[in-house]
Amino acid sequence: QDYLVPYGGALVSNWILFGSANKTVYSPVPVTKRFQYRDKETHNVVKSIVKASDYVGNRNPHAVKLNNRENVHTSEFPGAIQ
Repeated sequence: QDYLVPYGGALVSNWILFGSANKTVYSPVPVTKRFQYRDKETHNVVKSIVKASDYVGNRNPHAVKLNNRENVHTSEFPGAIQ
């Protein structure tokens, strides 16, 4: 509500890469418990969450075209992870 409604119809999130944590055998523990260490940097590939009514098409597998062509950088808003 805070981002999609006033700023357009998509929210993107960078990939964050997690290593194997030296795990070689499956354990029935939630993924969030098994893999707790990640790369310090975010990856340059993103995943998009898109409001269907603003969706026009795909630019590529990781970017979409929207009715509203304005770019809004949500990293400048409160609550954004820096």
